Amino acid sequence: MMPTQARSSQPRPRQRHPLLLVLVAIAAGMVADRYLGVTIEAWFLVAAAALTVWCVLHCTRRDRPAQAFVLVAAGAVAGAWHHDRWHLFAVDDIGRYADVDAEPASVEAVTQSLPRYVPVPPYDVMRIVPAEDSTRVELAVTAIRDGDAWRPCSGKALLFVGGKMDDLAVGTRVRVFGQIVAPRPLHNPGEFDFAAHSRGDRTLARVAVAQAASVIAIDEGSAWSVSAVFEQVRRRGHEILWQHIDAEQAGLAAAVLLGEREYIDSDVMAAYVGTGAVHLLSISGLHLGILAG
Repeated sequence: MMPTQARSSQPRPRQRHPLLLVLVAIAAGMVADRYLGVTIEAWFLVAAAALTVWCVLHCTRRDRPAQAFVLVAAGAVAGAWHHDRWHLFAVDDIGRYADVDAEPASVEAVTQSLPRYVPVPPYDVMRIVPAEDSTRVELAVTAIRDGDAWRPCSGKALLFVGGKMDDLAVGTRVRVFGQIVAPRPLHNPGEFDFAAHSRGDRTLARVAVAQAASVIAIDEGSAWSVSAVFEQVRRRGHEILWQHIDAEQAGLAAAVLLGEREYIDSDVMAAYVGTGAVHLLSISGLHLGILAG
């Protein structure tokens, strides 16, 4: 008993969490870039200088101050990454053709996801324009029509089709005739900022068509690409959920396990946002653990 008690009375070694400091530095770099307007050249200069100082300190065995400059370099690289994602877009990005007012447009693109059906939301007396069901498809734009010619174009866009459409495979090259519009900017304090969310996803344009006939498939995509396989797995999981789970709970299950939030009632979504628990609807290790259990 005595040796056991002696061992248990010894102080435990202090636990270290170095990656937590790295995470804080990365988050600080991204926040600084969002609100301070630092150029990407400045971020790279800071990262290079910090790594140079770290190398000198490490070679002279001054490890503790050297660690601080590693964190500075990590924050600078994160700031540069955020600057690239938030500010830098190609000169021919489809978003440069989109405005807050919808305009007619014809685009060629390659589908990046399977069609995802968005059912009509519940009746809302405050809604002026009646809502309709639609289908959403992610596009990688390759060209836009300019008069009689097609001009090369790039960037991501969201395609919204009136009604239900489910006959497009991932990787299909399509020609779309519809209306192009930029994501709706923030108008009222406290509401969800669709424009900022879309910009963070690097999707600066939306293309809307009234019916599936306005989407013409030019070339079928390969069924064995990585993105196509993932989308097929997602679709199969969606079918299994709606077959074996009550309709009232299947929407929440699809959001938690598949990332499909469009089946959640708007009031339920507002409750998640208002309580700060909307992150529970994102796919994470927690949900994988629930699924495995």
